[in-house]
Amino acid sequence: MSDKPFEHVVWGALTEFQIELAGGQLVTIWAHSYHVEDRNYVFSILMRGSPGYEVDVASIPAAAVSQDAGLRPIEPNQTSDAGDIQATLSEG
Repeated sequence: MSDKPFEHVVWGALTEFQIELAGGQLVTIWAHSYHVEDRNYVFSILMRGSPGYEVDVASIPAAAVSQDAGLRPIEPNQTSDAGDIQATLSEG
């Protein structure tokens, strides 16, 4: 059995995102990408199919994310102190 059970349904390698919550907890999410929607960080993966499609796998309210450390993608061969991603949330 493969040590990567979902490789036949997911397109390409996933990125490890580490999210520090306002309370200090660290959450790790594996996804292809994220975007900001309605004051939430929404993480998604690309699935194989005909045609291929995107699936949201997690949503975290921006207010729950630490303003100091926030959200970091952890690239292969990098340490967890990779540069922060800055996402601007509009007021309103």
